[in-house]
Amino acid sequence: MVPAHLYFCSAVSQLIFKSRYALTQLIFVNAFKSDDAGILVVTSTVFVITGIGFLARATGAGLIIFSRYGQQIVLVESNYGDYDFGFPKGYIEKRETSKQAAVRETDEETGLKTQQLAFVPLQKALDEYGWNSVSNYYVAGVKVPSNRIQFRYNSREIRSVRWYLVDEALRLPKLYPHQKRLLIQAQQLYIQSQNQNTLLNGNQFIYN
Repeated sequence: MVPAHLYFCSAVSQLIFKSRYALTQLIFVNAFKSDDAGILVVTSTVFVITGIGFLARATGAGLIIFSRYGQQIVLVESNYGDYDFGFPKGYIEKRETSKQAAVRETDEETGLKTQQLAFVPLQKALDEYGWNSVSNYYVAGVKVPSNRIQFRYNSREIRSVRWYLVDEALRLPKLYPHQKRLLIQAQQLYIQSQNQNTLLNGNQFIYN
């Protein structure tokens, strides 16, 4: 039988990861008692949540960028650590909105400019959660065929930037499961917006 306190730990973990923009700290608390020989033994272990607060806004922002008809995706391969794949993104600077940060970071990491992109009019950003952080992702597509796009990036920070077929990207082991879920959701939103002719230009996106 699983000890009761493990059920409690599981419930706490779910609460934390479902909390929007939550800042939390987990502490192990051990209960002790003395046995007949005078030795302290652990009788139970629980989690205590301390310092709960909330971020005023997201800490990072980026773009999920598709080819003109939504069959390909731009992925950035980092030039450090495990060379993981991801979407262009970065930290939001002071006096900068998450949308402004998303297009700035995309320009810095891929060379793509806002005038080259058409944006999905989202009611809210797609959120990616990390430890004490959250990134806002927006969805866009290029206006010209993907083979006419030339990427520019800092090779000291980025190993590669290129197009992947969406099906190919979903099989990449270094694209994390939560990123794959974002990719599937973003592709559906992009194709839907394109079919409904509701895509926005850069200024409409930033100031909408």
